[in-house]
Order: sequence, then structure tokens, then C-alpha cells
Amino acid sequence: MLFLTLRSQCLAVVGSLLGSTQVASAIQLDLGSTLSIKNAASTIAFNMMSYYKGNESGQAVGLLPPPYYWWEAGAMFDEMIQYWYYTGDKTYNEVVTQGLLAQISPDKDFMPSNQTLTEGNDDQAFWAFAAMSAAELNFPEPPPEQASWLALAQAVFNEQASRWETSTCGGGLRWQIFSWNKGYEYKNSISNGCFFQLAARLARYTGNQTYADWAEKTWDWMETTLLVTPQFNIYDGVDMKDNCTKPVPLQWTYNVGTFLMGAAHLYNYTDGNPKWRTLTENLLNGTKVFFPPQFGGNIMQEVACEPQQSCNNDQPSFKAYLSRWMAATTQVAPFSKDFIMPKLRDSALGAAKQCSGAPGGGNTCGRTWNTATWDGKSGVGEEMSALSVIQSNLISKVAPPVTADRGGTSKGDPNAGTGTSNAKPPDPALTRQMTHGDRAGAGILTAIVLGGLLGARSLFFMLERSVFHFYHNQQQEARAQTVIYVLSILQLFHLILSTGIERRQTTSSYISVPTFDYGYYSDLYPKGEVTTKPAASVASPTAVSNNSSAVGAEQSVSYYGPVGTSPEEAFIASMCEPINKTNQPDLNFPCNKLLLYEAPCLYGKGYEELLRNSGSDSPATPVLQTKDQFKCFCAEKGPGRDYWQNSV
Repeated sequence: MLFLTLRSQCLAVVGSLLGSTQVASAIQLDLGSTLSIKNAASTIAFNMMSYYKGNESGQAVGLLPPPYYWWEAGAMFDEMIQYWYYTGDKTYNEVVTQGLLAQISPDKDFMPSNQTLTEGNDDQAFWAFAAMSAAELNFPEPPPEQASWLALAQAVFNEQASRWETSTCGGGLRWQIFSWNKGYEYKNSISNGCFFQLAARLARYTGNQTYADWAEKTWDWMETTLLVTPQFNIYDGVDMKDNCTKPVPLQWTYNVGTFLMGAAHLYNYTDGNPKWRTLTENLLNGTKVFFPPQFGGNIMQEVACEPQQSCNNDQPSFKAYLSRWMAATTQVAPFSKDFIMPKLRDSALGAAKQCSGAPGGGNTCGRTWNTATWDGKSGVGEEMSALSVIQSNLISKVAPPVTADRGGTSKGDPNAGTGTSNAKPPDPALTRQMTHGDRAGAGILTAIVLGGLLGARSLFFMLERSVFHFYHNQQQEARAQTVIYVLSILQLFHLILSTGIERRQTTSSYISVPTFDYGYYSDLYPKGEVTTKPAASVASPTAVSNNSSAVGAEQSVSYYGPVGTSPEEAFIASMCEPINKTNQPDLNFPCNKLLLYEAPCLYGKGYEELLRNSGSDSPATPVLQTKDQFKCFCAEKGPGRDYWQNSV
């Protein structure tokens, strides 16, 4: 087991002291000084890597601890490769190499067998990006007996190309790799954008036209799905059940960022083909939504969750990728510099000021770069985003990424990943439905086994976590369950020790309701509770329904509203701020509008009319206008799917 040496820790601490003048102050950053940028990067790199425990005895190598998912560790290692590239600091290189190699399967790809319940195409791609960065930046190669960095990236490309699915929506990659995972029926921008980017980077590095052809095929498909708006905003994804005709209009920084990175590399690979220059310019314009004019137009914001303070554990890291890819774009498409660099500069200054949190020695990084007061947020994503945008300001000081015939040392394998783990059918043990008896027995025996290994506090935490995952993933359990009693125990043990099945766990923010399975729509629902209003327990009204046999028409729920009010009044009172001039919720405020869409799914369509007539002087215009749209959202995909199958 590899440990960080005392010398390495001391170097990072020295960097921290140089980058922060006092315990309670923000990181000091002078963008005119290379040394200042490197010192700030050193401070943040140390803080970020302190979350990683894989270099400690008994910990999982290559994995971040819960609540972080598998993919984010790969993204973190990629950022640390960038850190070495920008600063020349080798402190973490051995840890990074060990972490990356630990997540390679025997087939020499990023398909570890213990991640089949969480690994999607986008997840795998982020590990491939780390390997691709290592090849492009001449990061020290793995030992000879291991696959090269380039071969690992090629393996992921080959596997994902084999997953290109044309039976629905005319092509594209599904979000999920395995049919038993939620999101398998969803084709999203990040999975296809990552494939597009990986193909474009491989084309540039290897000179192989096949990769470029796949990249172009992917972009052409994207334009047929309505995921790309006329303004080149990139929407989140489309459901295969309606033939990819109804895009989910959420926008994330990393979606437009991954396509920008790919387009810029194709521009470079094709020696300035106007098609890819135009696309690069259009995608740059598409990033403007993430640089709100009220903050000067150059400070990055994750607009889908930051204003509402609803970001989950994944989303705080997204700005890291847009920052990273914008910086790299200036290298391979130099015409973009004038647009990009002011945004990276102002965002870096904002990020440095936000790195003023008391935990972690006074320089913990928050997430809202438009304010100098630490927002109280912290985590791997916050540190990674700050590190990325700050060190990206060194982009003009470093050499451009190499290629196979221009300085590259990583040797590839164009056949890597063909006919390997990607093609293997699931274990037959994963086809039997798990019974309640299996679950109960597994839980009891697991408690007995683990009780001898863990303290009581850890045991109860882990058992609680396992029960949570079983309760929230009944649909998944029906697809991927263990076949016999012993395997049930092992599977539960795996779930307890891993980050779990549920990819993005959120619950309704403003109403405490029976737990619903949000699936891949969970990002629509902001987190955090409204604590300014006392809770009142009332009964939900009977669902407005075309079928009187709708399940659960009368349920006990808790609303955040004045005690003693009617359910309707309590529901209105539960809506989030701001309140408009009529002292009613502004239905055009994003999280209020989300509740407007959510209410009919949970309590029946009658609530829509109630909200519309609530006195708002800012009438809402819901996306869901027709009975078929309500049925699609509520009965098939929405949070009320399991309870309101026949309610519309």
C-alpha cells in the first residue's frame, strides 16, 4: 500500500501557507504571478486530495469515500494530472497512477466488476479522459505489464462504439451500460458528449480518421434529437420511450463543455475545417448562460442548481470540467482565447475569494464564485472546480498536448476493449427476483457478520444505508437481484460498502412526502428544507383522476405551512421564495415552477388549477400542457410513477 510521504505532505502544507496569508482569509491570488497561481493550486490540491483515503492502509484504492460516486474519483485523478502539468509538482503522481490502475479490470479497461450497479457510459468516459490526458501530456507511463494510457482510452472508445444503439432514436449512447440500472432508457448529452470528445481527442492524437468519423456521427445525431437549441444550449437528455422527442431542458456546464472540447480538437485535427470552427464558436456562445450578466458576464455559475442551492454531490464538480476544457480549447483552437481567457480569469479570482471557509485551515473552497463570503459548502467538487479554474490560468505557460507523431510517448492498441468485459452477459445470478424473505435474512446475517467487524455506530450507519437503497430501488431490484441466499448477503454487503445503487438521491425539498423513486429526474428537485415556516401535518386530498382506483389517494403527509391551515393553503405556503408583490409565490421562480410541475404528479391535476389561482401576479406557463404530457411525466417517468399509474 502506497502512502504519501512526510516530505510530500510538508510540501503541500508549505504551499498552503504560501497561498493563504492567514487562517481566516481567502486564498491570495495574483494572476500576473506564475508563482502565486502555483501556490494557490498547491493549497487547493492538498485540500482536495485530503478527501481521498485510497492511499491509507485498509482503504479502497482508486475510490473516494461516500457520498462520492466512482466516476468522480476518475475526474479527480484527471485534475491531478492537470495539476502536475501546470505546476511540475510530482507530489501526487504515484498516488494518481496507483488510483487509476486500481480501477482497471482484468480486460484492461475501466470496467471494474464492483461498479456494475453504478457505472454508466459517462462514468466510464471520465476515467478514459484521465488516461487520455495522461497520454496527451506525457504523464509517466504505467509499468510495462500494464496497459498504456493511450490503450486504456482506446479500450473505452471501442467498448462505447459497440454500444451505439440505433433501434430507437436513430442512434446515440444510452446513459447506462447495464439494463438493470436506472437511466438505461435515457440517452443523455453527457454520455454522448463524452464519447464525442474522446473520439475527437483520439483522432488528433493518433491521426486515425475512424475516430473523427465517429465524432462527426455523434454530433450529427445530437442535432437530430432536439438536445441542441438554436442558441447552442445543450439540454440534459431524452427518453427513449417517446423516441427522444422531448428533451429535458436542464443545462449543465459539463454538457456544453464536453462538446466544446471535442469540436475544438476536430478543428485542430482537420487543420481548421470551417465546420468545426463554426461549431466551436457556436458552442462558446452556448456557454454564455453559465456566465450571468448580473455578475459581470465572466464569472461561472452552475445555473441549474447554484441559485436555488440545490446542487447534489455530483454537480459542484461540473464547473471543473468546463474550466478544464475551455482552457484546453485555447490550445487547439487559438481563435477562442479572447473569448475564454477573461472568463477563466474572473472566475479564478472569484473562486479564490470563495476559498475562505473555516474548516480545513481557513481556505476551504465553496461553490458560489460571485461572492467573497464563503457559502458554507465544501467537498471534492468544490475543491476540484476551484483548482481547475485557477490553474487553467497557466494555460499559456505550458506546451500544448502532444500527439503520436509530435512528442507522444504512450503507445496505443487500436483493438483494445474489443470483445472484452463490455460484451459479457450479466451473471445469471442477477436475474432472479429477490424476495422479502431474502432481504430480511440477508439483513440479519449481514448484521451478525458485520457486528463482529465493526463498531456499533458504523454498523447502524451501514445497515441504515443498505435499507435505504433497497427501499428506493425496487425497480432496479426487479432487474438485478441475487439468486440465492448467500449471494443476497454478499450483494447487500457490497451495497453497504459501496456508494450504492441510487445514482442521484434527492427528495422533495418543500414537502415531506412518502418516498418516491425519482430516477434520472431527481436533479429536477431542489434540496434543502424551508425552515422559516412551522410544519403542519395534514392529509393530502384525493387525487384528481380518470380512474377512481388510483393507488394511495389518501396519504398522510407533512407540509411546511402554518399550523391549522387547510391542505391547499399549507401547500401554497410550502412553496419557496421569493414572494411577489401580492404576497403569493412567484410561479415563474424556478423552484416554484418545479413544484408546480411536481404537484399534479404527487396529488392530482387539481393542484395545478389551485396554484394557478393562488393570487400570483406572475402566471406560470408549465411545460406539461396536455393529458398525454402529464401521463408521460407522471405515470411513466415522474416521481409519482409508482403511485399514480392510472391517475391521468
